[in-house]
Amino acid sequence: MIEIKYKSRQEKILIEEIASSSFVTKDILCEIKKYYNSNVSYHNFLHVLQVSKQVLRLNPKDFNIVEIKSLFFAALFHDA
Repeated sequence: MIEIKYKSRQEKILIEEIASSSFVTKDILCEIKKYYNSNVSYHNFLHVLQVSKQVLRLNPKDFNIVEIKSLFFAALFHDA
């Protein structure tokens, strides 16, 4: 297991919530984080977590699981 270094409390909360979705683990999220520049003020990893979290809120009655997973992984890498 990778030691996770959180940039903020909000990042920690979002990583834990997203990892609880079972789509992705904390370790994988930490690997994805490496693709983002922490010095960028908006299109950074925290933004990616916020967008990904919103995808997880999509109504399964409106989207099937393949659509939700596809949008979720697109959200994780959309600014990489």
